[in-house]
Amino acid sequence: MSRTICVSVAVVMLAAVSQVNAQGTYPQAASGAYNPAPNNVDWQSYVAPRATPYQGGYRVASGTPTPVPQGYTPAANPNTASYLQAPAGYHGGVPSSGGCESYSSYEPCCPAPSCDPCPTPCTRCWYASLGALFLTREPQDNYTFSYDSANEDDQYVDAANADMDFAPGVEATVGWYDCCTNVGFELTYWQLFPGDESTQMLGADLAPGFLDGIRNYDQLDYNGGTADANVNAAQIHRLTRGWEVYNVEANRVIVFRQNGCASPWQFQSLAGFRYFKFKETLGFVSDPTETIIDGDLDEYRINIDTDNQLFGFQLGGISERAIGQRWTIRLIGKAGLYNNHITMNYFEGGAAGAAVINNGPNAGQAMIVNASTNDLAFLGEFGAGVTCRVGNCWRLGADYRMIGVTGIALPTDQIYFDTRGINDVRIIDNDASLLLHGAFVRVERSF
Repeated sequence: MSRTICVSVAVVMLAAVSQVNAQGTYPQAASGAYNPAPNNVDWQSYVAPRATPYQGGYRVASGTPTPVPQGYTPAANPNTASYLQAPAGYHGGVPSSGGCESYSSYEPCCPAPSCDPCPTPCTRCWYASLGALFLTREPQDNYTFSYDSANEDDQYVDAANADMDFAPGVEATVGWYDCCTNVGFELTYWQLFPGDESTQMLGADLAPGFLDGIRNYDQLDYNGGTADANVNAAQIHRLTRGWEVYNVEANRVIVFRQNGCASPWQFQSLAGFRYFKFKETLGFVSDPTETIIDGDLDEYRINIDTDNQLFGFQLGGISERAIGQRWTIRLIGKAGLYNNHITMNYFEGGAAGAAVINNGPNAGQAMIVNASTNDLAFLGEFGAGVTCRVGNCWRLGADYRMIGVTGIALPTDQIYFDTRGINDVRIIDNDASLLLHGAFVRVERSF
């Protein structure tokens, strides 16, 4: 009996010693804390795996981490990031006030390049835009071809009345941007669809006067007589003007941001090559016998076309400012000096052939001129507009722009009032200017 009691006491004492030893290895958790799991993980030294960025948010590094117990906070470590931690102001590419991504034109590929100079994994972003434009031309000065024989002050068939109205066109841009260097390159093309406008006057509307031509056509021979017989006392005078406009730009882009993430301003410098083409045609026709223009031998014509092709380099910039979370206003400025390669073709006559000068030092010469020259021209462009972000990858934009060109040749400037002065016609007059202005609308996509 006494032996049984001794064995029982020994077992109790051994259990008590084991309990003390266990408390020394695994301290009692505070109230509400998590008791360690049987896998013997030392939770006091546990640090969450480092998070890595990805498009649209942050994800945990590769590998399967041990789950974090409920209510447990890992030890602080400046070299690690907790789950779902992201840089200040970053919201997975979704615009928000105060974040760099709100002001970037190259989102989502470059959400915050001024905060993280080399974002991972993407450092080069491609973007493209497609749009439409509607341009008109500032009206040219009056230039008339006809008058009422009863009163010479009444002049008609004015080139200003056949000027270009708002004409449609297309624009496309493609480019790339490096988020590490803030340097990019873009190629832009736009054009107006070719068009024309006409104005005319009928001789029957002038009775008792006649519809005569202003120039001295009696010094030209055409179709067996002098050309004034085909132009004066005419049944109809008609003037038609046509145009073509093309533009190509290849620019190096550098982006400058102000005050890091805090500023809503963004500046882009542009430097590159530009090609601009403006071609205009003018056709005047007179018919002394009918009002239908059908190419008869008695129809007398003046056909002139001038083709201005500008090649050169330009400098410029685009300034953007974010207004709220989605809207941006911007200003555009570009300017450059160009070589203008001008070609000019001039013809007077009709289906019976070219008219011929009948007196003076140029007698016997046909009224046909084909000439070309190169001269200096200036082109400047200014615009203002807005953009609206409609998603991480899309923006809508609209600008109103003005394109001014000096040092170009226009058809009306090639007409010499003394019809015998063909030597003067051969010298291209390129002292004119051109002002186009109108709206550009587009949709932008980044990749």
